[in-house]
Amino acid sequence: MQPNAATMPGEILSPSQASTFLGCSAKYYFKYVMGMPDPAGGGAARGRAVHKAIEHYMRAKIAGLDLEGEAITEYWDEIWDESTEGIEFAAHEDIDGLKASGSQLAAKYFREAAPHIQPAAVEVPVAGEIAGVKVRGIVDILDLNGCIIDVKTSSRKPSKISGDHAFQLATYSALVGDYASGETRIDSLVSTKDPQLIQITHTPGEQGRKLVERMYPLVAEGIANGLFLPNRASTLCSYCPYQKACETEFGGTV
Repeated sequence: MQPNAATMPGEILSPSQASTFLGCSAKYYFKYVMGMPDPAGGGAARGRAVHKAIEHYMRAKIAGLDLEGEAITEYWDEIWDESTEGIEFAAHEDIDGLKASGSQLAAKYFREAAPHIQPAAVEVPVAGEIAGVKVRGIVDILDLNGCIIDVKTSSRKPSKISGDHAFQLATYSALVGDYASGETRIDSLVSTKDPQLIQITHTPGEQGRKLVERMYPLVAEGIANGLFLPNRASTLCSYCPYQKACETEFGGTV
């Protein structure tokens, strides 16, 4: 399968694009080469709203305003509407429930994590080259000590840094460069009955540097050569928005 060069977006990669290719290169093809829609679900919409609330809080803190969490959650309706504009929720999704749980997750972060963070910058665009490949991304929070903090929302409690998150943090450490301390952290907000905040520190170190320097050129080479294959062993196939397209292109049944 060889995509049209004019539509090939692999010239500049992001951690999420590279992780998508590594997880299922056919999904990368459908999403980034063919431009087929991958609509954000309710969980993604909630995560976007939580990120927006945290961004407002951190920007205020950088400006010298040490806000109480309630000062942001009072504007939750406005934040939610802004973050979910254009989102098409599935018929089975409880929109009011997602909105309420998002507010609870944001409040949890404001109570337990945000007061201890001294942000230097928030939602920081970073870009550069890793092993000759142009890479870009956005760092959620960079604190005054040079620690990179990435905020996640999920429905399950993580026990460790996942492979794609480790790859993302190693990428950001490489792109931030000398300002980065080498320390990173995932702050996971878990939407259990009683919301949880799980903070896991991670030091990419030499192995992280080696990982991104090896993988980005291989991903770029695979994209350039049109090497797009479905990963039918993936447990995520049943949730993939490209099931029908994958069956049409490659045969079999997803």
